[in-house]
Amino acid sequence: MSDAQDKFVQMASAHIDLANQHGKTAGAELVAIAINHAAARYAAFMVTQTEPERLVRDREAIVTRLVDEYRDMLNQHYDEYVKAAEKA
Repeated sequence: MSDAQDKFVQMASAHIDLANQHGKTAGAELVAIAINHAAARYAAFMVTQTEPERLVRDREAIVTRLVDEYRDMLNQHYDEYVKAAEKA
């Protein structure tokens, strides 16, 4: 695993750990809503930092790309939970 991949896994795991802690008192649905809100806000911020010249001009293309990436990740993880449920 490359350093970037290792860092990615560490960061994602840290966010999931924090979400699990919040889930003990707030419930999974509220935690998921909060995470999605934070992810959307940070993604918009990321565009201002990495592609400021495209911020207005390419809004729809950027939003579409980000939504497509999220959809791909969600489908991947959803499928993993479906397979686990089928084995149970």
